[in-house]
Amino acid sequence: MATRGVAAQAQSGPAPSLAFDVVLIKPGKPGCASVGIGGFSAGDFQADCYSLKVIIAYANGCDVRDERILGGPVWIDAANFDLEAKVDASDLDAYSKLSRSEIGQMLQVVLAERSA
Repeated sequence: MATRGVAAQAQSGPAPSLAFDVVLIKPGKPGCASVGIGGFSAGDFQADCYSLKVIIAYANGCDVRDERILGGPVWIDAANFDLEAKVDASDLDAYSKLSRSEIGQMLQVVLAERSA
């Protein structure tokens, strides 16, 4: 599912100054192995074959093995997803200056929108 203009405010903090322009979230391929999470090229964020629990941990600045993320359906830790998010080309310079925490806030917005 792709979304343009992701700009809603996350419930856990103030809205980031930037928003992802395009977001694609799809189930990971069966048997896939987690390959990476984070920004791998200018203006994007990727999580390849990660559980929703790991993506939530990353978005909240926690270690991906953090045991403070509790609850949720069984699949939150069992099903893997591929997430790709990109900012608009006009926001590349500003995005490149964001901290991991600020990018996490942008991810929180994406996750909050998908859970509504």
